[in-house]
Amino acid sequence: MSGWGIQTVGGVLGGAGNGDEPVTVLVAGSRETASGLHSALLGDVRFRVLAVATTPMDVKAKLAMEPDALLLDGTVFEGPEELTQTIGGYRGDAFVLLPAGVPPSAADAVRAIPAVRDVLVGEVNFVELAGRIYETARARKQAAASGAGRAVFAGARPAGTTAAAGWRAIAVWSPQGGVGKSTIATSLALESASRRLPTILIGLGAPDPIPLSMGLRSEPNITTWLEDPTPEKLRLCIQKFDTLDVLGGFPDPVALAGYIPRAQEGAASLPSLANAAAYAGYAVVIFDVSSQELAAPALVASNALVLVARPTLNGLLQTVEAVRLVNDTMAGQHSIAREAVHLVINRYRDSTFQPTEFVKSGGDVRGDFPSLAASVPDDPEIEAAHNRQRPGYLHSEHLRKAMAALGNVLLSAPVEARSVATVGERKVKRFGPLRIRM
Repeated sequence: MSGWGIQTVGGVLGGAGNGDEPVTVLVAGSRETASGLHSALLGDVRFRVLAVATTPMDVKAKLAMEPDALLLDGTVFEGPEELTQTIGGYRGDAFVLLPAGVPPSAADAVRAIPAVRDVLVGEVNFVELAGRIYETARARKQAAASGAGRAVFAGARPAGTTAAAGWRAIAVWSPQGGVGKSTIATSLALESASRRLPTILIGLGAPDPIPLSMGLRSEPNITTWLEDPTPEKLRLCIQKFDTLDVLGGFPDPVALAGYIPRAQEGAASLPSLANAAAYAGYAVVIFDVSSQELAAPALVASNALVLVARPTLNGLLQTVEAVRLVNDTMAGQHSIAREAVHLVINRYRDSTFQPTEFVKSGGDVRGDFPSLAASVPDDPEIEAAHNRQRPGYLHSEHLRKAMAALGNVLLSAPVEARSVATVGERKVKRFGPLRIRM
């Protein structure tokens, strides 16, 4: 940090558009700072975090995603010169945080960068800053819409699609086997990718059915990532299916059994895998929870849940028990709000419950039984596609319509709306050299 003209002692700084669409943000800084800022933005429905960057090269690469706003801990750079070289061509709105002790000349050099809208030195009030970022980006979008401003980055999406509000980690699960969890997870991932949201589908089966059903290789897979559980390694382990990124699951039950003790906590856990995906730039992470042994850590890693159910009496019992597990047994262990639990009925036909009957029966048992987000009829085209190693989503109109409905619920509505604390309740947190009042 010598380029900033401040001294450190023992590592511690000395000295004191459319208003309804979320603002897309790139968060950048040290791992500690970026993680804190990223977490603070996740629950704010005004924003969608596109990616997290932790090095100057990472910042430069991810600016190609063209976020509306850049929230940047300036100390990740050696000094104003390196920062200028990195973001000099950025056309959005940059907000730079600097620690107390930075000379006025260094702060002025940062303010001179065309993209920089504000430089905040010393303790930062995050609530006020978030409001400023949102209003600045919204004003620029409105000016661009009227032809008076610069081009808006986040405006190009296919007709009928919606922007995601906030980062999504979605567990697709059912305690019942053979209900089509992998079909729904894969189809939802393809729907998300079709909306131009950076999406990764993560298989948790053993052996994992996703690579076979999509015509992908069995390796690399999640066990490859476990050798070096970092965002950089994750990028090397993915396989591409059109615009969707895929991380295959376990090759066999032995590999799964060896992983289970590490699944809940630590660098190789499923929550850490979700964080690695966020650092790697994914806006949507979808876990296909095909192994029941990984259900609990997958729920802990997620902020939304899709329960897949067969519309039978046993399917109803299993779904009621799943709701009990999530809302009662595991209460307080995960970040999935009750309104972020969504139900998909799969493969209904004349001889089964109809979707509305299923939901009514579940509601009679539990008042918190989830509402119906989508339903898929029993379509032979889906099975035929899988037998040809093709996703059913590409060959079944019924499945595509259902996933469009599910996508509208999951990818546009807020998962969690955090209340804004009063001034007296806000706490000052230290992220490396920065002090932020959250």
